[in-house]
Amino acid sequence: MSLFTKICWLAAVASVASHAFAKENTAEAALEKKFGSAVKPFVETYCITCHGKEKPKGDFDLSPFTSMSAVVADFKHWELALERLEAKEMPPKKAEKHPTGAQRKEVVDWILALRRFEADRNAGDPGIVLARRLSNAEYDFTIRDLTGVDIRPTREFPVDPANQAGFDNSGESLTMSPALLKKYLQAAKEVSEHLLLKPDGLGFAPHPVVTETDRDKYCIRRIVDFYEQQPTDLADYFAAAWRYKNRSALGKSRVTLHQIAADSTAEVHDQLPRRKASRLILRNLLIRGLFQPLPSEKHPLGQREFFLGPLAQL
Repeated sequence: MSLFTKICWLAAVASVASHAFAKENTAEAALEKKFGSAVKPFVETYCITCHGKEKPKGDFDLSPFTSMSAVVADFKHWELALERLEAKEMPPKKAEKHPTGAQRKEVVDWILALRRFEADRNAGDPGIVLARRLSNAEYDFTIRDLTGVDIRPTREFPVDPANQAGFDNSGESLTMSPALLKKYLQAAKEVSEHLLLKPDGLGFAPHPVVTETDRDKYCIRRIVDFYEQQPTDLADYFAAAWRYKNRSALGKSRVTLHQIAADSTAEVHDQLPRRKASRLILRNLLIRGLFQPLPSEKHPLGQREFFLGPLAQL
């Protein structure tokens, strides 16, 4: 991009920005002018008698709104005034003076135009974002991410209140009371009770570790978890033990346990696709071989068929 093209682009952007700024100033000036010529006289004529500085009805004092900037600073009150004017509830029927329909419409149109102007000018600005504490769920998740353990210390916390829109993670609802602060301190103490020393630093247990038995429980659990993570199929070991125990009935009285284990390992690698189906058959076989006595020689099936029958299905 040449220098001339860049200058043209900058000039175009500056022109658009200046045009938008001038347009905004023009709209604001028109609203200011309409406030002084129509809205302020309307308030002074039809509203200030009941909503003045001394004993305003409904605690709605309109006397401070002497400029458009004052209206913008407290627009919630003017939202209420807009509702009453549109519903023709104000001024009330018993009032001495009543505006014409054109006068009422002029003020209503001004309030709507001001609201639209302020919305466009502050588009994308969320306003003041209140500082807030973490919600109960956020606090639990934070502790879990920091410690690696799902301790959930907010079990005894009160339920997070929701705001008017139904959200429980807003600044106006997530306040901190003295009673809740005590619960946070207690929760921190509870988390610290899960802390333990490891050879390579600090760790956290899923349960409190304040006594020797608690530490023993943690160590045992770690050992159990280690073995549960190993790809070990105990059915292979049981099968080898069963075959060794009944080696005579299987016609291999001189075979050693080492040979049976080696043969079982080879069979496992040769028949991996059939492992899932064989586990169910093997389970029934183990129950028969480990918990039922051997049949006598006069059994209709004989000892060999008693054991080899289920194996034929593998």
